Amino acid sequence: MSTEEKQARSVFVGNIPHGTTEEQMREICSTVGPVVSFRIVFDRETGNPKGYGFAEYAGKRIFFLD
Repeated sequence: MSTEEKQARSVFVGNIPHGTTEEQMREICSTVGPVVSFRIVFDRETGNPKGYGFAEYAGKRIFFLD
């Protein structure tokens, strides 16, 4: 799979509360469609979560969430 194809299947998710796990986010995001993976981004220096992450879905989709 090309990088372009993978990016087309990834969705940015912001405002993730501190203490939320990747598994919890995977469950939440799966209400929209089948989630392949979810990755929370961490600060390299402190190891703390930055409050955002990326959901990778099984297929190309367009999402509009309120």
